[in-house]
Formats: sequence, C-alpha cells, structure tokens
Amino acid sequence: MSNTPGSSIRFLSVDDSFSMRRVIEIMLKRCGITQLYFAKGGREAIDLVRQYQYDAVFCDWNMPDVCGLEVVKAVRELPNYDDVPIMMCTSERFKREVVSAVSAGANNYIVKPFQINVFRRKLADMLEVKYPELAQDLRQQSNEQEQNATPLAEDTPAPSPE
Repeated sequence: MSNTPGSSIRFLSVDDSFSMRRVIEIMLKRCGITQLYFAKGGREAIDLVRQYQYDAVFCDWNMPDVCGLEVVKAVRELPNYDDVPIMMCTSERFKREVVSAVSAGANNYIVKPFQINVFRRKLADMLEVKYPELAQDLRQQSNEQEQNATPLAEDTPAPSPE
C-alpha cells in the first residue's frame, strides 16, 4: 500500500452512471486516493454506509432509485457519519440546489462537467478539517499543474494561409 496522504482514506462514490463512476475513480487515483468503493444508486449507498465505515462520500444528485439529497440526509442521520465529508457531484447548477445540498449535510458541491484542477480544489476544501495533510497535498498538486499549464493560445499553431 502506498504512503501518500490519501492512500488510507476510504471513499464511497455514488452515481448511477458507469462513465461518471469511472471518471471519479480516475480523478481520485490521480489525487493519490486508492481505497475506492462504488454504489450504483442511492439505495445501495444507504445500505453500504449502514454496513461499512467510509471516510468520505461523493454523491450524484439525480439517480433513479433514491436521489442524492436523500442519500446525504440518510448518511447524516447515522451517528458515525456526523463528521464524514460529503460532496454532491452533479449537473444541478442552481443556487437553490447548492443551498439544499449544504442544508442536508453536504460539505461541498461540484458541478459536472469539471476539470481535474477544480476537482482537486473542491476535494481539498472538503477534506481540510479531517485530513489537512491530504488537503495541502491536493492544493500543491493543483498549483503545480496550473504553473505548468501552457495557455491555449501559445500551444495552438496559427492556421496556415491558403
């Protein structure tokens, strides 16, 4: 097992879309988080958190069986999950949804589609209180990537006149 700050944190990702579960898996692994668990819907997620202890939860909003907001509420009702970081991962962009998610107990909110740097920053913000070393590492990764990024204009050749 790796000794990166995120290697011991158990993450549960909840999304009914296989492709989004795969995207989250890839992004978390790039962030050094390797203990990943997945639920294909809200009901499965609720069953899993009742049976097992996770250190952080990512949850989609729109799912066919139980919506993500209800999952967040159910997770927060469990005594061993009162301080577990939860992020809503969704395409819902309106302020009222963000307010609803936070009121239900989500610590952070990210709107799909998103880029790896935005994901890292949101993840760092979500984990800051419980996992400050990992949060610092994620911010450093994000800063390094931004410093090494080449602006699109410099990287794209001008069209040749014909």
